Amino acid sequence: MQGVQAIIDHPITLLVIGALVGAFLNYVFLKFQNKTSVLGFTRSVVRVAVSAEDALFGSIRVMLGEQQVRNLFLCTIEVENMSSTDQENVKFKVYTGNDTCLYNVSAVVMDTPYAIPLTDEFTEFLKIPEGQQVSQVQLDRVRHERDYQVVALNRDQKLKFTCLCQKLNDDNDPYVTISTPNKGIRLKEQKQPFEVLNPIFGVPVARARVRAVLLAVPVIFICGLLIDNIWISLSVVLLYGLLALACGSIFYKIERAIRSFVAG
Repeated sequence: MQGVQAIIDHPITLLVIGALVGAFLNYVFLKFQNKTSVLGFTRSVVRVAVSAEDALFGSIRVMLGEQQVRNLFLCTIEVENMSSTDQENVKFKVYTGNDTCLYNVSAVVMDTPYAIPLTDEFTEFLKIPEGQQVSQVQLDRVRHERDYQVVALNRDQKLKFTCLCQKLNDDNDPYVTISTPNKGIRLKEQKQPFEVLNPIFGVPVARARVRAVLLAVPVIFICGLLIDNIWISLSVVLLYGLLALACGSIFYKIERAIRSFVAG
């Protein structure tokens, strides 16, 4: 009995039990999370040109073909499959408000040679019967939205939609966004595009930060229970604080690799 009690009272036992409980809670969380697949997306806007009339410097005219337009913007939407499952036949709608006009949209699967096709319904809608002209209904719809269908969107894969558009009533940034009608899929806009687009070791800072906080718990336990010298403990904690985001990024990569292996 004394041997069993000694094992129970040993600090390592507490750490092992804590790790097992954490792993179980993480498993339950992932099971719950994967009921709805989350696709993260970011939006960015670049002003291409603006028409202007100036008595001193003269006039600036922005032409699209032979038509003069008020302004031109390039809006980019990037979508990433952040879930642990591969998705099939995912439909996306890229759309704007009534004060924005879409001219051209490029849709591609990033880091691949594949373009994203329009849906069959949208392609059929765009067809012009022989001997007729484009209808006003067609013009109204194509000026404000596009419908796409991705055959396969694998884990961590990204899509890119680049839209050339005009803001009709003013020169403020246009609002172009994206949605999906697919059941069990949720689009979530990333609120910190700087952190998303400037990763550490290829991992977004927001995700690395979460893993760094989780890793801090065992580091504190190890320093508090297993290291008797307080200066060594403080040094280890300080070193971890300096390398926390890097450790979080590495932990995230290991986590994704394990999840991909388990999921097949």
